[in-house]
Amino acid sequence: MKALKAVIFDMDGLMFDTEKVGYEQTKRAADELGLDYDIEVFKGYLGTNEQETLAYIHKHYEGQPQVDDFIALTVRYIEEALKDPDNIDDKKGLYDLLDYLRSRQIKLYIASSSRRDEIIRNLEGKGIAGYFEGIVAGNEVKRAKPDPEIYLKAFDLTHTEDKQEVLVLEDSKNGVRAAYRAGLPTIVVPDLIPADEEVMKKAVAVKESLADVIPYIESEYA
Repeated sequence: MKALKAVIFDMDGLMFDTEKVGYEQTKRAADELGLDYDIEVFKGYLGTNEQETLAYIHKHYEGQPQVDDFIALTVRYIEEALKDPDNIDDKKGLYDLLDYLRSRQIKLYIASSSRRDEIIRNLEGKGIAGYFEGIVAGNEVKRAKPDPEIYLKAFDLTHTEDKQEVLVLEDSKNGVRAAYRAGLPTIVVPDLIPADEEVMKKAVAVKESLADVIPYIESEYA
């Protein structure tokens, strides 16, 4: 039975319910400006970095003069909401999983499409920054998920030779694609979008919550 030496976490939608906050504040901005916006539009750019999100929005609202105001208002509303940790719900099982992994001396890392300052703000706001050995942020890679770059960089941080001794935790299809292309086994805990056939084929397991990851590790790793 193989050993587990490191776990790489995605953040948004996996550790914290930041995507719910993002949707609510984006919808608020769209409604104020009279733009047609719903959850399907939001899902269209989930898991992408800032540059790709902006490109998606400009394309979706091409020819509509209020698009720049919409982007500016969305950024302001989301940043204001996320400044307060109390506005962000934790995902079920997060703290139990962190404690379990630390008790087994398994090193933890984050590979998130968010900016580094956003990641650190969330970790410090929740009092869990000390659990993690390293971070690779969306603004630190040239190509966003589903490109494997972010997970290859995170794997390098682990200083582990065997990719089978590292486990990725993801919630989105693009994240699963990125980890799969990086050759890293991945458990998916779906958030807003259920796991489809592609995700189920590329992930080693699909779990309802982070609480279900512990039994998997107990059964699959020494």
